[in-house]
Amino acid sequence: MLKFRSSVIILYIVFTLTSFYSYAQQNVNIASNSAAYILIDANSDKVILEKNADTKLHPASVSKIMTAILAIELGDFSKPCTASSFAVKSIGLGGSNVGIQPGEQIYLNDLLHMLMLASANDAANVIAENIAGSINGFVNLMNKKAREIGAKNTNFSNPIGLDVEDGFPDNKTTARDLACITRYAMSNAKFREIVLKSEYVAPATNKREAKHIKTTNRFFRDIDYNKHLYTVNGVKTGNTKAALNTGVFSARNNEGAELICVVLKNPDRTNMFEEVRGLFDYGFTQNTVELQKSFYDIRFRWSRVQ
Repeated sequence: MLKFRSSVIILYIVFTLTSFYSYAQQNVNIASNSAAYILIDANSDKVILEKNADTKLHPASVSKIMTAILAIELGDFSKPCTASSFAVKSIGLGGSNVGIQPGEQIYLNDLLHMLMLASANDAANVIAENIAGSINGFVNLMNKKAREIGAKNTNFSNPIGLDVEDGFPDNKTTARDLACITRYAMSNAKFREIVLKSEYVAPATNKREAKHIKTTNRFFRDIDYNKHLYTVNGVKTGNTKAALNTGVFSARNNEGAELICVVLKNPDRTNMFEEVRGLFDYGFTQNTVELQKSFYDIRFRWSRVQ
Protein backbone atom coordinates (compact mmCIF):
# COMPACT_ATOMS: atom_id res chain seq x y z
CA MET A 1 0.00 0.00 0.00
CA LEU A 2 2.87 2.34 0.86
CA LYS A 3 4.55 1.65 -2.47
CA PHE A 4 1.29 2.36 -4.27
CA ARG A 5 0.88 5.72 -2.49
CA SER A 6 4.49 6.65 -3.24
CA SER A 7 3.95 5.89 -6.92
CA VAL A 8 0.79 7.99 -6.97
CA ILE A 9 2.61 10.90 -5.30
CA ILE A 10 5.49 10.69 -7.80
CA LEU A 11 3.10 10.61 -10.74
CA TYR A 12 1.22 13.59 -9.32
CA ILE A 13 4.42 15.60 -8.95
CA VAL A 14 5.53 14.77 -12.51
CA PHE A 15 2.09 15.66 -13.87
CA THR A 16 2.03 18.93 -11.91
CA LEU A 17 5.49 19.99 -13.07
CA THR A 18 4.71 19.05 -16.67
CA SER A 19 1.44 20.96 -16.56
CA PHE A 20 3.14 23.98 -15.03
CA TYR A 21 5.83 23.89 -17.72
CA SER A 22 3.22 23.77 -20.49
CA TYR A 23 1.19 26.50 -18.80
CA ALA A 24 4.26 28.71 -18.45
CA GLN A 25 5.17 28.23 -22.09
CA GLN A 26 1.68 29.03 -23.33
CA ASN A 27 1.03 32.05 -21.12
CA VAL A 28 4.23 34.08 -21.49
CA ASN A 29 3.21 37.57 -22.51
CA ILE A 30 5.81 38.74 -25.03
CA ALA A 31 4.62 41.80 -26.96
CA SER A 32 5.15 40.96 -30.63
CA ASN A 33 4.40 42.82 -33.83
CA SER A 34 6.19 40.19 -35.92
CA ALA A 35 4.12 37.72 -37.91
CA ALA A 36 6.32 34.92 -36.63
CA TYR A 37 9.23 34.32 -34.29
CA ILE A 38 11.14 31.59 -32.55
CA LEU A 39 13.65 31.57 -29.70
CA ILE A 40 15.79 28.46 -29.18
CA ASP A 41 18.59 27.28 -26.95
CA ALA A 42 21.35 26.80 -29.52
CA ASN A 43 23.19 24.23 -27.44
CA SER A 44 20.27 21.86 -26.86
CA ASP A 45 18.09 22.93 -29.83
CA LYS A 46 15.13 23.25 -27.44
CA VAL A 47 12.44 25.79 -28.28
CA ILE A 48 11.94 28.40 -25.57
CA LEU A 49 9.23 30.50 -27.21
CA GLU A 50 7.57 30.52 -30.61
CA LYS A 51 4.80 32.19 -32.56
CA ASN A 52 3.67 30.91 -35.98
CA ALA A 53 7.10 29.31 -36.31
CA ASP A 54 5.99 27.00 -39.14
CA THR A 55 4.27 29.66 -41.24
CA LYS A 56 5.99 30.11 -44.60
CA LEU A 57 7.08 33.73 -45.10
CA HIS A 58 9.56 35.71 -47.16
CA PRO A 59 12.97 35.85 -45.43
CA ALA A 60 14.50 38.75 -47.41
CA SER A 61 18.27 39.04 -46.91
CA VAL A 62 18.52 36.54 -44.09
CA SER A 63 18.56 34.10 -47.03
CA LYS A 64 22.22 35.10 -47.27
CA ILE A 65 23.01 32.96 -44.24
CA MET A 66 22.69 29.94 -46.51
CA THR A 67 24.69 31.69 -49.23
CA ALA A 68 27.49 32.20 -46.71
CA ILE A 69 27.36 28.57 -45.53
CA LEU A 70 27.92 27.26 -49.04
CA ALA A 71 30.61 29.84 -49.79
CA ILE A 72 32.58 28.81 -46.70
CA GLU A 73 32.15 25.08 -47.26
CA LEU A 74 32.65 24.96 -51.03
CA GLY A 75 34.63 28.08 -51.93
CA ASP A 76 38.33 28.63 -52.58
CA PHE A 77 39.77 31.31 -50.29
CA SER A 78 43.14 31.32 -52.03
CA LYS A 79 42.17 32.92 -55.33
CA PRO A 80 39.94 35.86 -56.28
CA CYS A 81 36.43 35.57 -57.67
CA THR A 82 35.63 37.48 -60.86
CA ALA A 83 32.42 39.49 -61.06
CA SER A 84 30.30 39.15 -64.19
CA SER A 85 28.13 41.90 -65.61
CA PHE A 86 25.04 39.79 -64.93
CA ALA A 87 25.99 39.28 -61.28
CA VAL A 88 26.41 42.96 -60.49
CA LYS A 89 23.31 44.07 -62.38
CA SER A 90 20.86 41.41 -61.17
CA ILE A 91 20.47 42.76 -57.66
CA GLY A 92 16.75 43.58 -57.62
CA LEU A 93 14.88 46.87 -57.53
CA GLY A 94 16.84 49.18 -55.26
CA GLY A 95 18.85 46.22 -54.02
CA SER A 96 21.57 46.83 -51.46
CA ASN A 97 25.05 46.62 -52.93
CA VAL A 98 28.68 47.66 -52.48
CA GLY A 99 29.22 48.80 -56.06
CA ILE A 100 31.08 45.78 -57.39
CA GLN A 101 32.08 46.34 -61.02
CA PRO A 102 32.08 43.87 -63.93
CA GLY A 103 35.50 42.27 -64.18
CA GLU A 104 36.38 43.10 -60.58
CA GLN A 105 38.37 40.44 -58.80
CA ILE A 106 37.58 39.99 -55.11
CA TYR A 107 38.73 37.33 -52.68
CA LEU A 108 36.04 35.17 -51.11
CA ASN A 109 36.83 36.36 -47.59
CA ASP A 110 36.09 39.95 -48.62
CA LEU A 111 32.93 38.94 -50.47
CA LEU A 112 31.67 37.16 -47.36
CA HIS A 113 32.13 40.29 -45.25
CA MET A 114 30.32 42.35 -47.89
CA LEU A 115 27.55 39.74 -47.92
CA MET A 116 26.99 39.37 -44.19
CA LEU A 117 27.79 42.86 -42.90
CA ALA A 118 26.67 45.19 -45.70
CA SER A 119 24.07 42.73 -47.05
CA ALA A 120 25.48 43.23 -50.54
CA ASN A 121 23.30 41.67 -53.22
CA ASP A 122 26.06 41.98 -55.81
CA ALA A 123 28.42 40.04 -53.52
CA ALA A 124 25.81 37.25 -53.19
CA ASN A 125 25.57 36.86 -56.96
CA VAL A 126 29.35 36.90 -57.45
CA ILE A 127 29.70 34.20 -54.80
CA ALA A 128 26.95 32.11 -56.42
CA GLU A 129 28.43 32.24 -59.92
CA ASN A 130 31.96 31.47 -58.76
CA ILE A 131 30.88 28.56 -56.55
CA ALA A 132 28.39 26.85 -58.84
CA GLY A 133 29.02 28.33 -62.29
CA SER A 134 25.58 29.93 -62.38
CA ILE A 135 23.07 31.48 -60.03
CA ASN A 136 20.50 28.77 -60.77
CA GLY A 137 23.06 26.08 -60.05
CA PHE A 138 23.85 27.73 -56.74
CA VAL A 139 20.16 27.93 -55.80
CA ASN A 140 19.94 24.17 -56.31
CA LEU A 141 22.81 23.77 -53.86
CA MET A 142 21.04 26.06 -51.37
CA ASN A 143 17.89 23.96 -51.38
CA LYS A 144 19.82 20.70 -51.23
CA LYS A 145 21.76 21.95 -48.21
CA ALA A 146 18.57 23.14 -46.52
CA ARG A 147 17.12 19.62 -46.76
CA GLU A 148 20.34 18.05 -45.53
CA ILE A 149 20.40 20.07 -42.32
CA GLY A 150 16.70 19.67 -41.59
CA ALA A 151 15.08 22.79 -43.05
CA LYS A 152 12.21 20.95 -44.71
CA ASN A 153 9.84 23.91 -45.31
CA THR A 154 12.29 26.18 -47.11
CA ASN A 155 12.47 27.09 -50.78
CA PHE A 156 15.23 29.41 -51.93
CA SER A 157 14.81 31.02 -55.36
CA ASN A 158 17.99 33.15 -55.37
CA PRO A 159 21.09 33.72 -53.21
CA ILE A 160 20.00 37.24 -52.22
CA GLY A 161 16.53 36.95 -50.72
CA LEU A 162 14.62 38.72 -53.49
CA ASP A 163 10.92 37.92 -53.52
CA VAL A 164 7.60 39.21 -54.93
CA GLU A 165 8.71 42.59 -56.25
CA ASP A 166 11.54 41.03 -58.24
CA GLY A 167 9.65 38.03 -59.57
CA PHE A 168 10.50 35.44 -56.88
CA PRO A 169 7.22 34.95 -54.96
CA ASP A 170 8.18 31.42 -53.89
CA ASN A 171 11.33 32.43 -52.02
CA LYS A 172 9.99 31.41 -48.61
CA THR A 173 11.00 29.74 -45.38
CA THR A 174 9.84 29.51 -41.77
CA ALA A 175 11.16 30.86 -38.49
CA ARG A 176 11.85 27.30 -37.34
CA ASP A 177 13.83 26.47 -40.49
CA LEU A 178 15.86 29.67 -40.20
CA ALA A 179 16.74 28.78 -36.61
CA CYS A 180 17.87 25.37 -37.85
CA ILE A 181 19.95 26.90 -40.65
CA THR A 182 21.50 29.46 -38.31
CA ARG A 183 22.31 26.86 -35.68
CA TYR A 184 24.22 24.97 -38.35
CA ALA A 185 25.95 28.12 -39.61
CA MET A 186 27.02 29.20 -36.13
CA SER A 187 28.78 25.87 -35.64
CA ASN A 188 31.27 27.08 -38.25
CA ALA A 189 34.15 29.11 -36.79
CA LYS A 190 34.60 31.18 -39.96
CA PHE A 191 30.94 32.13 -40.08
CA ARG A 192 30.99 33.14 -36.41
CA GLU A 193 34.11 35.23 -36.94
CA ILE A 194 32.44 37.23 -39.74
CA VAL A 195 29.02 37.88 -38.19
CA LEU A 196 30.59 39.00 -34.91
CA LYS A 197 32.14 42.03 -36.61
CA SER A 198 30.58 45.48 -36.70
CA GLU A 199 32.74 46.74 -39.56
CA TYR A 200 35.36 45.63 -42.04
CA VAL A 201 37.77 47.21 -44.48
CA ALA A 202 37.79 45.34 -47.77
CA PRO A 203 41.17 45.83 -49.45
CA ALA A 204 41.63 47.46 -52.84
CA THR A 205 40.97 45.41 -55.97
CA ASN A 206 41.82 45.74 -59.64
CA LYS A 207 38.80 48.10 -60.00
CA ARG A 208 38.64 50.23 -56.83
CA GLU A 209 40.28 51.48 -53.67
CA ALA A 210 39.81 49.89 -50.23
CA LYS A 211 36.20 49.96 -49.02
CA HIS A 212 34.98 50.45 -45.45
CA ILE A 213 31.74 48.55 -44.75
CA LYS A 214 29.53 48.44 -41.67
CA THR A 215 27.04 45.90 -40.38
CA THR A 216 23.28 46.30 -40.69
CA ASN A 217 22.92 44.70 -37.24
CA ARG A 218 21.92 47.61 -35.02
CA PHE A 219 22.72 45.65 -31.86
CA PHE A 220 26.33 46.45 -32.78
CA ARG A 221 25.60 50.16 -33.12
CA ASP A 222 22.66 51.97 -31.54
CA ILE A 223 20.30 49.44 -29.94
CA ASP A 224 20.86 49.45 -26.18
CA TYR A 225 20.61 46.15 -24.30
CA ASN A 226 21.88 44.60 -21.07
CA LYS A 227 25.46 43.65 -21.98
CA HIS A 228 26.03 42.40 -18.44
CA LEU A 229 23.41 39.72 -19.08
CA TYR A 230 24.45 38.62 -22.59
CA THR A 231 26.34 39.68 -25.71
CA VAL A 232 24.81 39.69 -29.19
CA ASN A 233 27.21 37.88 -31.54
CA GLY A 234 25.38 37.93 -34.89
CA VAL A 235 23.71 37.31 -37.27
CA LYS A 236 21.77 38.98 -40.17
CA THR A 237 18.93 41.38 -41.00
CA GLY A 238 16.71 41.75 -44.05
CA ASN A 239 14.00 43.89 -45.63
CA THR A 240 11.78 43.85 -48.70
CA LYS A 241 8.30 45.21 -49.37
CA ALA A 242 6.77 41.74 -49.06
CA ALA A 243 8.95 40.46 -46.20
CA LEU A 244 8.91 43.75 -44.27
CA ASN A 245 11.66 43.57 -41.61
CA THR A 246 13.27 40.24 -40.86
CA GLY A 247 16.13 39.25 -38.61
CA VAL A 248 18.10 36.35 -37.23
CA PHE A 249 20.14 37.01 -34.10
CA SER A 250 22.41 35.10 -31.76
CA ALA A 251 23.38 35.99 -28.20
CA ARG A 252 25.64 34.38 -25.60
CA ASN A 253 26.04 34.85 -21.85
CA ASN A 254 29.16 34.56 -19.71
CA GLU A 255 28.28 30.99 -18.72
CA GLY A 256 28.37 29.78 -22.32
CA ALA A 257 24.62 29.53 -22.90
CA GLU A 258 23.68 30.69 -26.39
CA LEU A 259 20.28 31.58 -27.84
CA ILE A 260 19.14 32.05 -31.44
CA CYS A 261 16.18 34.30 -32.19
CA VAL A 262 14.38 34.60 -35.54
CA VAL A 263 11.75 37.25 -36.26
CA LEU A 264 9.82 37.55 -39.53
CA LYS A 265 7.60 40.20 -41.06
CA ASN A 266 7.79 43.01 -38.53
CA PRO A 267 6.38 46.30 -39.91
CA ASP A 268 8.83 48.51 -37.98
CA ARG A 269 12.61 48.05 -38.01
CA THR A 270 13.31 49.59 -34.61
CA ASN A 271 10.47 47.60 -33.07
CA MET A 272 11.99 44.41 -34.50
CA PHE A 273 15.20 44.99 -32.55
CA GLU A 274 13.26 45.88 -29.41
CA GLU A 275 11.23 42.71 -29.74
CA VAL A 276 14.37 40.61 -30.12
CA ARG A 277 15.87 42.32 -27.08
CA GLY A 278 12.77 41.39 -25.08
CA LEU A 279 12.96 37.78 -26.24
CA PHE A 280 16.64 37.52 -25.33
CA ASP A 281 15.98 39.12 -21.93
CA TYR A 282 13.29 36.54 -21.29
CA GLY A 283 15.39 33.65 -22.58
CA PHE A 284 18.34 34.40 -20.35
CA THR A 285 16.41 35.25 -17.18
CA GLN A 286 12.86 33.90 -16.98
CA ASN A 287 12.29 30.92 -19.26
CA THR A 288 11.56 27.45 -17.89
CA VAL A 289 14.00 25.67 -20.22
CA GLU A 290 17.30 24.94 -18.47
CA LEU A 291 19.96 26.44 -20.74
CA GLN A 292 22.91 24.24 -21.60
CA LYS A 293 26.21 25.98 -20.96
CA SER A 294 28.61 24.43 -23.46
CA PHE A 295 29.37 25.41 -27.03
CA TYR A 296 27.80 23.19 -29.65
CA ASP A 297 29.26 21.80 -32.86
CA ILE A 298 26.52 20.14 -34.89
CA ARG A 299 28.81 18.71 -37.54
CA PHE A 300 30.97 16.99 -34.93
CA ARG A 301 27.90 15.48 -33.30
CA TRP A 302 26.54 14.26 -36.61
CA SER A 303 29.86 12.74 -37.60
CA ARG A 304 29.91 10.80 -34.32
CA VAL A 305 26.40 9.51 -34.95
CA GLN A 306 27.10 8.52 -38.54
